[in-house]
Amino acid sequence: MKICYWGTYDPLYPRNRTLIDGLRKNGLEVVELNEPIWKGSRDKLARASSWWKSPGFLLRWAAAYFKLAFRLLREKDVDIIFVGYTGHFDIFAAKPLSVIKGVPLVFDTFLSLYEAFVADRAVVKAGSLKARLLYFADKYSCALADLALLDTDEHIKYFCSTFGLPASKFRRSFVGANEDFYGAKPVQRPEGPFTVLHFGTYIPLHGLKYVLRAAKELEGHSDIFFRLIGSGEEYAPSLKLAAELGLKNVEFVAFKDMPGLLEEISKASVCLGIFGDTEKALRVIPNKVFLALAMEKPVITGNSPAARELLKSGRDCLLCAMADPKSLSAAILTLKADRALALKLAHGGNETFNSSASVAKLGKELAELLEGLLRPGEGNTYKWMAGPRYLCRRRLVLRLIDEIKPKNILELGFGSGDLLKILSGKGYSGLGIDFSADAVRNIVEQPRSQPFNFRIENKSDKDLSPEKERFGLVMAFEVLEHIEDDAGSLAIWNSLLSHKGKLLLSVPAHMSKFDAADTFAGHIRRYEKEELLRKLKEAGFKSIKFYSYGYPFINLVSHIKALVGKFKLKKGLSTEQRTKESGQGFVVWKYGRYFINDLTMLPAYLAQDLFLNRDLGNGYLVLAEKTASLKSGPEK
Repeated sequence: MKICYWGTYDPLYPRNRTLIDGLRKNGLEVVELNEPIWKGSRDKLARASSWWKSPGFLLRWAAAYFKLAFRLLREKDVDIIFVGYTGHFDIFAAKPLSVIKGVPLVFDTFLSLYEAFVADRAVVKAGSLKARLLYFADKYSCALADLALLDTDEHIKYFCSTFGLPASKFRRSFVGANEDFYGAKPVQRPEGPFTVLHFGTYIPLHGLKYVLRAAKELEGHSDIFFRLIGSGEEYAPSLKLAAELGLKNVEFVAFKDMPGLLEEISKASVCLGIFGDTEKALRVIPNKVFLALAMEKPVITGNSPAARELLKSGRDCLLCAMADPKSLSAAILTLKADRALALKLAHGGNETFNSSASVAKLGKELAELLEGLLRPGEGNTYKWMAGPRYLCRRRLVLRLIDEIKPKNILELGFGSGDLLKILSGKGYSGLGIDFSADAVRNIVEQPRSQPFNFRIENKSDKDLSPEKERFGLVMAFEVLEHIEDDAGSLAIWNSLLSHKGKLLLSVPAHMSKFDAADTFAGHIRRYEKEELLRKLKEAGFKSIKFYSYGYPFINLVSHIKALVGKFKLKKGLSTEQRTKESGQGFVVWKYGRYFINDLTMLPAYLAQDLFLNRDLGNGYLVLAEKTASLKSGPEK
């Protein structure tokens, strides 16, 4: 397999070197096509958000992409284009190139620029032009990629909830470190004082103020000394705090080159991780922790959800409370007093590193992910493509669900399972049923790096028992029009709802629009608003809200869909077979998803919102509430 590692990334940044070296270690050919034009992510933000002030730089930026594009198009036998960190802007140039080359696009997202600069460091004002630019870059850089990498599961959850992206888009790849370069050093107790080492860029998530207050707690222990290496935005405030506390047991040291830093780590008694009080601090395991583990040094870091993905206190590190100087100082005293424990944690940490975060291990996991992108039928992102009508409906559905916030969800006829995967990534749970065994098998057998919160069963609504389980929300999209006894089905769906539960369904609108596409899909009917309203009320629903979605774009493309329907009718499938196939979406030109996606459909979304309350669309999305007349059963 040949990987083209592409973009304006920093070729010396540890994250990029870890991924490139890991892939090469596992036998993959990696060609680096790089045109560095930035001085770090802060410089990239500043220049990208004020490009009109520097036309000269804009020309250099365009020239860099032109060179990169030219070099890539000349490169032969490329299997995957891989955009390195920080490539949040590069991805927009890489996307059309991946379409031209006909290969998947992978993006090492690594972190959220929006969170880093707006929420964590607060150097960009929320709601400003720069903040909106960062949000856009984070969301659509990931949306355009076929696979996006993040360093922890907690980071994946953040991206899914903040940017409305499906968990299936992401895979976890720890930050790691290169074991060949750093290597485990013999664990020897340094002579002199017990040295507590922290090194890094002095950003808020590091929690240097808590490290300094821990040093204050330990100032009575003359044989404990803190050594802080690095600089950054929190450096001056840290110096000021140290002076205010009158600390004599702390030394601030300027940044050192890598050989010098490795020497400092080898001399340290214990290395510190992060202890900040920001949300981002709970989502990351920093490079400094992996580096210390690789060098077989005892580590103390904050007890965050991200840290617990890899580490266990007492096995390979000590975890102390975040943002708590007393907890940190107590952990330091524990290691100082217990030499055997320090040795155990050093060895255990190195074993954890080698088994889960070494370059060889991370490269192996990444190579398997990339190979999976190229194997048809095994989670290949090309297999199913969302059509324009589905995307217009999905946007509205997700908006309504986030307003309802149901406790337990049932989807009837989940088809491709795309919506369930997105909802699971947002933290929702429940049950999905489909009478198509192929649909069930497709979603069950898909490889996942994240927990999937929905049970999947091959059954119909008639097989469900309201006495056993009821739901806060029942969803049925493009289902009712296939059912002969639609009134009976609406009554069943009502019975499956808990007290004040909601029904969210969609149907094709207006019988006058019935065409070959409906016939092929196995539709018995299309609906008029008055007819469906009457049936819903008779089935025991109230507070019924209609949304006429898709106008004007879907109305226009429906003519193309009708022509496709006429062609497909020649296949001679039975009504049941056509119904099953329609429920799973469609498999089309494998590059079509590059042209039909959330980004390209944005004008259609915005236009649709203007006409939701006008009866002009090609379909109805209906939200209704169960009339409180039946006893509620258990809701899990």
